[in-house]
Amino acid sequence: TFQVFVAFGACFSLIQMVETKREVAEQLVFWLLLGVFFYCFGTFFFMGILISKLGKIWYAHNIINILSNLIFFNGFLRAKNLTGSHNTNLPPSQ
Repeated sequence: TFQVFVAFGACFSLIQMVETKREVAEQLVFWLLLGVFFYCFGTFFFMGILISKLGKIWYAHNIINILSNLIFFNGFLRAKNLTGSHNTNLPPSQ
């Protein structure tokens, strides 16, 4: 049940962020919350509901984990590219 509360909190924060800010896909917080939501909801859904109905789907957790890590990677990559292009206060590299 902890995953349900975390997924709900992440979903609520995501909805608030999307409704109030522009270009949320460029913000690291958006991708972190999306990864947390996807992992918690997906793990709860597959492990709690589908396993009892469809038998053991042992690979479902691995697929959810890989997709969540790809979401995190995308967020970190976008944040790195965004800060690298806008940060002009850094000394020139030699």
